[in-house]
Amino acid sequence: MDPLSIAAAATSIIFTIVKSGKHFATIYGCYKEAQHSLFMLQTECTVLAAALSQIQAHFSGSVSNRIERLPQTVMEALEMSLLGCTMTLSILTEEIERLVQGIELSETLKRKDKAKYVWKEDVMLSLVQQLRGQSMALGLLLKAMDNASVDRILAIVESGRKYFDTIENDTASIRETHRSKRFPTSISELSTKETESLYDLLEGDPLDSSDLTPMGEPWEALGDQPTQKFRQRKPISRKPVMSKSTTPPPHSPGIYKSQPSPLPERSKLASFVQTTTSRTPPPVSGPPNLTPWALNTPQKLQNSLDTLIRSGRVPAVAVAIVSPKGADIFVRGVRKQGNNTLTTQNDLFGISPISGTMTVTVLARLIDRGLLSWTNTLDEVLPEYRELIHPGHQHTTLEMFGAHLSGISEDIVTAEDGQLWSYLYDTSISGHEGRRTTLLSYLRKPPDNSPGPTSYEWHSVNLMLIAMVIETVAGSTWETVTKAELFDPLEMYHTGFGQADHIRNSSSANPTQPWPHQPQAGGPPSPSNPAARGTSNPPALWPCDGIYSSLPDLCTFLRFYLYGPSDASFQSFLSPASWKSLTRPVQGTSITLGQLIQCTRNWAKGSATTTGGQGCGFAASLWVAPEIGKAFVCITNVEGEVGTAVADEAAILCTRF
Repeated sequence: MDPLSIAAAATSIIFTIVKSGKHFATIYGCYKEAQHSLFMLQTECTVLAAALSQIQAHFSGSVSNRIERLPQTVMEALEMSLLGCTMTLSILTEEIERLVQGIELSETLKRKDKAKYVWKEDVMLSLVQQLRGQSMALGLLLKAMDNASVDRILAIVESGRKYFDTIENDTASIRETHRSKRFPTSISELSTKETESLYDLLEGDPLDSSDLTPMGEPWEALGDQPTQKFRQRKPISRKPVMSKSTTPPPHSPGIYKSQPSPLPERSKLASFVQTTTSRTPPPVSGPPNLTPWALNTPQKLQNSLDTLIRSGRVPAVAVAIVSPKGADIFVRGVRKQGNNTLTTQNDLFGISPISGTMTVTVLARLIDRGLLSWTNTLDEVLPEYRELIHPGHQHTTLEMFGAHLSGISEDIVTAEDGQLWSYLYDTSISGHEGRRTTLLSYLRKPPDNSPGPTSYEWHSVNLMLIAMVIETVAGSTWETVTKAELFDPLEMYHTGFGQADHIRNSSSANPTQPWPHQPQAGGPPSPSNPAARGTSNPPALWPCDGIYSSLPDLCTFLRFYLYGPSDASFQSFLSPASWKSLTRPVQGTSITLGQLIQCTRNWAKGSATTTGGQGCGFAASLWVAPEIGKAFVCITNVEGEVGTAVADEAAILCTRF
């Protein structure tokens, strides 16, 4: 879409409003029973005309870089909103002209013919709702386009998802119920013939600002025009930035941190009711290929992901989607910035804090065997350390550590004056020994906050302690147990620890796997040598951020979290009770033991759970939406705010696929 097409489309719609508005006063005097509904129609037309005037002004004049900086999601939402306005106003114009014709013929009409010209209250109220939603959508788009931050733009647009979804459904419904009418499929098709002569349109009268308020006689009688208030709802919460040393909270409860974040005032976190049977969303009536908001073909999603790559913020984006239709995998971009080696569907990506989800899944397997209980305390499962554990930790259960309710908040990088972090990075220290030392460092001191439901704070140490418990109970290292209890049973044979193929990947002329990257202010991301010290977390932290995986393997993992034992493939893997523990929030919180934050999303038709974050040169965003039988994960090979922003943008695209 070019700026002039957008401006011309807005102008065309405005004049359609003006043309219909000129008949309102005539109708008002002849259809007394319709005065209230007509008043609402006039109001919504005025508000819509004002919003369209701002759209027209925004894309007129010098706008060479305005469209280029706007994400594709925003442009699609704008086109869909303008098309929705056109179609709704087309139906309104048809109804208004029918009523005017009835007035003009009233003296000659026979009684049986008068039924053709009655006021249709239900139709008019439906049009009022459509116009109101379109005004709200355009208001949000205007607010978004006034922002310089891409994250903030996307957050604002996503906050209006319910309006865009409604517009999409309304346009599909109009096409279905008015098949004999030809509606445009893009704004480039909007005819400007009607607006080529302003004098013709306004019957010879020049256009002035008052013509953009198509109220006429009834409006003046009712006093000043009310102000339309646009409601800004809180957007998808963004994962906080994590240093190389720690992983972030999987989802700050506050669709892109409260300032930005993807989606609306998203409904407050509520009790999550998990369903074990997936349901596909109801089909949208009308031709699906005529609804630009929907990415209803693989090619459309692939093109949108390519747009993210062309933004230059990340070298690669990888997406895995599981739904009742099966699994879809999309991998776009290159393995390393500055190198043309393309990524493939079998490439191995760091999965950031999703590693923690896998760690607690292993613990659930051991609990299923009766070796442990979620209510066990550390002094019960680690009796050899009982005398060393501070009394403040003695009543903290495995469930509380898994839900990050332990009260631990001290940064692991600065603990013990930084000596612990240096010790963990010593290449002679194994992951097990590093976790043991961390346990002694943190648990000999009182917790930073009182453990319990009000002390939620995501911390890598909680998962390190769970890994220590796994090692103690199983009598082997966390890495060995994780492979035996998770990777092998689920046939995740391309999932492992640290940086994938780091020696060969770092020394080959062309990368053998995606390289990790660091964001650079004002420039492309910088590759980080996958074999270099500091690129990855030390092995002690791998239970919280140190696993890599292929997209096909992640599809299997997503299917397990989406369907659980209701899928025959997982019936022997985990009991229904343990699966529910991983997927339902701990009482009094919104976090599940599977490290997923429960929330409500319109696109998910109810409850959804999510985790994600960034670290070790990668960023990831995972979502599970049981009500629509859909789960997906999006990964980029850049860490920091840049990586999480692109992962979240990819997640938005997945909600529309």
